[in-house]
Amino acid sequence: GEFVEISRLESVYGAGSPFIHQIYIQGDTGGLAAAVVPETTTMTAHVSQSSRDDAGVQSLMVEELSRIARERGLLPHERPQAVMIVREAFAIDNGLLTESGKLARHRLKATYGDLLNQLILQLPRSSSMVATTTTEAAVHELMQPFLNSAWQTRTLPPDITLGPQGLGLDSMGLLEVLLACEAHFGVSLAA
Repeated sequence: GEFVEISRLESVYGAGSPFIHQIYIQGDTGGLAAAVVPETTTMTAHVSQSSRDDAGVQSLMVEELSRIARERGLLPHERPQAVMIVREAFAIDNGLLTESGKLARHRLKATYGDLLNQLILQLPRSSSMVATTTTEAAVHELMQPFLNSAWQTRTLPPDITLGPQGLGLDSMGLLEVLLACEAHFGVSLAA
């Protein structure tokens, strides 16, 4: 797997949404999972009463994490595949924050680790909160204007990055994009 700097991701996601009060991210070879404490004041002001149950809040958090990942250009392996809503804030009193206000990782892992791992294990292997693979339909929708322009002029813009990071894809996702392009345009893109 890829190296993931968890504390950086917690900062990015935590600062990126008015709906996230606190976030703890845990990862292993199966991917990332997040325990999220919602910001109740903001939630109350912006979310209808019927959407404040755990399923509604979880749906909002998934949308928020997806939005932040897109806006910050995070790679697929930096995006939580599962989200768990936590109603009790991480605090010094409950041992989930250190005296200096930092996440007490060992306590958070002891408290939520098994639940987060179970969420990851329950996901189908090809599933994730944010898609990591691309279908021909997605290629058509997202890349068609660029591909048509490149095909017509037989040139690529000088600032385009076609590597996995430039497209926000892992290597398998990039392979799927290339195969879909080959199928769509009827040309070989193999190097």
